[in-house]
Amino acid sequence: MIANMITSLKSDSDAKYVQVQAYVRQDEETLHIQGVGPQVNRDYGISADINLDDLDAELVDWIIGIPRQLNSKAGSDKRYFTLQMRYAASVNHLNFQIPYGIEYNRPYGANFSISADTHPKLKAFWEKVMNPEPVESFVDYNEIED
Repeated sequence: MIANMITSLKSDSDAKYVQVQAYVRQDEETLHIQGVGPQVNRDYGISADINLDDLDAELVDWIIGIPRQLNSKAGSDKRYFTLQMRYAASVNHLNFQIPYGIEYNRPYGANFSISADTHPKLKAFWEKVMNPEPVESFVDYNEIED
């Protein structure tokens, strides 16, 4: 399952991103993010919010125009769009890419960053996806000698 969550960078780098989904909660002024995978704060993985004040206002307007085609992982009637994130340890930021096909600040769509210090749950999710817990090996009791 985790291998399906890791995506390639949309630019010319070999960095790996984790696929998540989001929508703008205009009434709460947040970008609400959900990710399916290792549990952080939800049974399905992660749920987190980024304050819209932390993003460029023009970017928020651009994001609001993105069609939302994905179902909520929490079972609500909310609809989401795809984005991908990665942790950049060198600057302690979470970088996000929105592959939409209409250019905002990148040919593929948009790119933005936020401080990882203010979003520890998102950083923890990225780390758990990229460094999964080892699975205990299977013991074949038929091959154990008495």
